[in-house]
Amino acid sequence: MITCPECGQQANDNAQFCDRCGQGFAGSSAHPAATSISSLDPDTELKGGYRIIVLLSRTAHENRYRALRQHDNQLVQLREQPGPSRQPDEAPVSSEAYPTSSGEDPAGPRAKTAELRMESLAGRNSANGVITQSSRSEPASDATPPPAEKEAAADVSRTVQEGNAGYAEAAEGADEVGVQLLTEL
Repeated sequence: MITCPECGQQANDNAQFCDRCGQGFAGSSAHPAATSISSLDPDTELKGGYRIIVLLSRTAHENRYRALRQHDNQLVQLREQPGPSRQPDEAPVSSEAYPTSSGEDPAGPRAKTAELRMESLAGRNSANGVITQSSRSEPASDATPPPAEKEAAADVSRTVQEGNAGYAEAAEGADEVGVQLLTEL
């Protein structure tokens, strides 16, 4: 039997590809089988109050277990995966992710960034979906555009009526329900 180096699935010796993941076995008979993680025994107690009930599946990269969370007697599924390997002479990883030194620049790369928030839309008008700063304190009414915009809307309406009679009716109907094309002058 050949063990897939990618997913750990067992395959026949004459198989050329893995049935599960499609990994090619070209020349894999000369390579040793992928080492998998040794499984934990049932009734093994783990940190955090978990107890292994049964091994569900085993691959080259992980083991899956049915476990009991003891503080509330809930059945859960746990995945066991190999952690990063450490060299014997390597120092253990610090629990603090970014140790700070007294001489470090407070505006350096480890400094917290300011929270970016959108400003409140109070005091702004929206014309055609564009937010602009308002100089007036009272909100503008959408039903009554300023006189310059009324003139531009009338010019567009006349142009549409003159250009194509089929669209003139649609432009007049749109004007009746209050939809206008506004342009900035």
